[in-house]
Amino acid sequence: MSKDEGDRLTHLLLVRHAESEANRRGVWQGGSADGILSPLGHLQAARLAERLAAWEPPVQRLYSSPLRRAVETAQPIAQRLGLDPVLHPDLREIGVGQVSGLSMEEFRQQFPDVYARWLNKEDLDFTWPGGEQRRAFFHRVSRVVGEILARHRGETVVLVTHGGTIRAAVVGLLGLQGAPWWSYEVENASITYLTVTAAGEADLVLLGDASHLAPLREEASR
Repeated sequence: MSKDEGDRLTHLLLVRHAESEANRRGVWQGGSADGILSPLGHLQAARLAERLAAWEPPVQRLYSSPLRRAVETAQPIAQRLGLDPVLHPDLREIGVGQVSGLSMEEFRQQFPDVYARWLNKEDLDFTWPGGEQRRAFFHRVSRVVGEILARHRGETVVLVTHGGTIRAAVVGLLGLQGAPWWSYEVENASITYLTVTAAGEADLVLLGDASHLAPLREEASR
């Protein structure tokens, strides 16, 4: 890669929201649930903000899902970096409809047929009861990420979003349709980092990196 090509790289950081109360309780959230961060989640968001403040090349743009758990994660980042977050509805999580608020076991018991079909992750026509179709979700995410990349070529951009959204974005950018997208580990407050050329060629640099949370884990283990 020439220096000019390197200068035109867009640095895309996909950040999953910090731990929410629903995460702590082990229940489904999806794109309609609008819960808050847990106490641990607020600590994670603060650690995340410090890491992003030291990022090179420096972060220039900040976007967020409008869901509260994402907004509360983006707030300390915005304050630390002196940026105004742009809320975009298409960065929200996939809509899980009637499964929102249920535990995994409750999902299995109350919607056995849906649960069985959900297990087939290759089925892009799967639709959550009262919610969103996988294929439509993938298209939504690819569209918004493409729009943001086109708007901010050559810049460093952070998107504070959700686990499913990040997986869908990675699959779309790397052209991995049909790959085991569900197996990508994207934990709370982690960073997935890609570089994207002006021609749209993406390289995955980090996937679900949460090394900045190590001090919190060490403190919890004492």
